[in-house]
Amino acid sequence: MATNNEPSKNGVLRHTSRKAIIDLLSQSHFGVHAFEVKFDGLRNADDVAQVVFAPNRHYTFLLRKSKAQGSRFQSYECPGEELSEQTAYSRHDMDMSLRALTAWIGRILEDYRQASPFYDEFSEFRSKLMDELSKHAADPTIHFTQDEVRAMQERLDALGQRFDQLQQRNEITEAQLANVKQQLEAMKTDLNVFPKQTWYKTAGNKLVDIVFKYFGSEEGQKVITSTAKALLPGPPAAP
Repeated sequence: MATNNEPSKNGVLRHTSRKAIIDLLSQSHFGVHAFEVKFDGLRNADDVAQVVFAPNRHYTFLLRKSKAQGSRFQSYECPGEELSEQTAYSRHDMDMSLRALTAWIGRILEDYRQASPFYDEFSEFRSKLMDELSKHAADPTIHFTQDEVRAMQERLDALGQRFDQLQQRNEITEAQLANVKQQLEAMKTDLNVFPKQTWYKTAGNKLVDIVFKYFGSEEGQKVITSTAKALLPGPPAAP
């Protein structure tokens, strides 16, 4: 996603450059909801953009105006290209900075895949969820029938029970369980409010957030992934 925009004199990125960053995150594997993005009020007056991977705040990308000749920006990336700690790089322009941001997201994905044998399985689920969304793209006004609402609410209740089990085994805290239950209840309510297309998009983003935040163990990964698959239309997946 190329852009030739430069920061304005006061160090603030132009809106088109901000949009280019947001669009890049939206089109990434994780989606924009997995990131916290800040353009204003940053600690250093020369900082123009900060991106934090919300599920693991160790992963950060900071873009700063550069005072070095031949380089408009300096990026501070964690993980770096070789090191797991923050590493500084010179970036000639915004195009190069956007490519660096894409590479940084790719390194996060590599870390997750290497750390979790179940990550690819969940990624497959997320892909299927997005495929299901696309099926309803032709008519975004279609709502769930009452039978479909009841069936999906039962599946969400089953997902909540699995999280109860995780909390009982101390794999998540009571506060984390309460947060999950709150999100699941919102998803159940939304079934009667939003068209299918909108609901799948919203629920998919919430499920991605839940899984990334609470995949704390192999058993937890198995439980959440198998139950999340049950939310897809058709016969529930076997646990």
